[in-house]
Amino acid sequence: MAIPDVESASSAKTVMFLSDMCVLDRNSGAALSALSWMHTLTGAGYTCHSVSLSLFDGEAETDMKAEFGLDIDPRDHVGARIRFTLDGIEHNIVSAGTSSATRLAPGMSETFLELAADDLRRVRPDIVFGYGSGLLVPLRKLAGELGSARVFYLANASYGDSPDLLEHVDKIVCPSRALADYYRELHSWDCDVIRDLVPDFSRPETLTPDFIEARRRLGLVTMINPSFAKGGIQFIQIANLCRSRLPDARFLCLESRGTRKSLSQHLNGIETLSNIWWLPEQRDMKPVFNRTAILLVPSLWFEASARVIAEAQLCGIPVIANDVGGTVEQLNGGGLHFSPPETLARDRLALCRPEEVEPWVDAIGNLLGDAGYYHKCSEAAIRAARPFKHEERQAAVRDYFSRVASMNGGAP
Repeated sequence: MAIPDVESASSAKTVMFLSDMCVLDRNSGAALSALSWMHTLTGAGYTCHSVSLSLFDGEAETDMKAEFGLDIDPRDHVGARIRFTLDGIEHNIVSAGTSSATRLAPGMSETFLELAADDLRRVRPDIVFGYGSGLLVPLRKLAGELGSARVFYLANASYGDSPDLLEHVDKIVCPSRALADYYRELHSWDCDVIRDLVPDFSRPETLTPDFIEARRRLGLVTMINPSFAKGGIQFIQIANLCRSRLPDARFLCLESRGTRKSLSQHLNGIETLSNIWWLPEQRDMKPVFNRTAILLVPSLWFEASARVIAEAQLCGIPVIANDVGGTVEQLNGGGLHFSPPETLARDRLALCRPEEVEPWVDAIGNLLGDAGYYHKCSEAAIRAARPFKHEERQAAVRDYFSRVASMNGGAP
């Protein structure tokens, strides 16, 4: 007796990241979050794709061939779709011949729309999520016609004057309640919240009393990405004041989009600040956090959440931050926070009065000078970071996308 063939349909869901900005951008907090979600979903059995242009944040050109070990240089294939797989995720990147949006050639947007529409029809994803410009509106419309549930990741506060960019969206998600509340008050948008899924650089040996004490005595006062919007000038003024007030304190400034060069072009005498150790952008952040005693986050703009706060507190590092956007929410009861200096709140390029940064100097002095107080603050940071442990955050991502996939139009 012949056994009949039986067709089996997979119940696994398919997710597509869709944006004009590349999800592989290591300098974009939104991209890091989106990629971490896809890694989580891939591990849970989802099939994940990304579709984007070859655009990254900032003006500096990104060498995608070297950065991602590609066999070809996308810049040699302008207008073509470059398809490759990294960590189980299929990436479909339309080469614009540049990584800077300001240098996007005429006609490239139309090419992207055509190729991205082809990928939507080929993949027919259950869920489409992403962020970006109004270029995506017709693609989201097509995704809806194909039966996809559409999620917009609202990762910053820059959509105040552009509510039409979120047409053809079924769900909006933010990284903090502060940002969700901002848009609810501004546009009456109902936004969900998925808190940051960040790497955990802590190890058991870095959370012992002996290690924490050694970090207090020998560690550095660190700032990451000293751009003007992130408070680079405030950091320089704090370090300068500490030369006389806290001569034993040593500072680390890790360059990213903000650099020593950009600050030096605006401020004289940075090269004389011998208490600052400058490092170029680092791919592996574990050594940076291992050498950090205190993290400074003097940001001046509306921070959606400030991922770096969660990263530092997971390591038990006390954080001092300006109260902007979601920073206090991210501190979650750990760390210290101050109102931004009034001078810098008006003009990020201005020099603030010394008394406006003295509270930061006092806080640094108290942490480095009082072992008992430092250990208490380190323990508070660890407690505050518990909601950002990988297991909890990954479970939240899986649960959210499972609920989205069950929406009408989201299930195959």
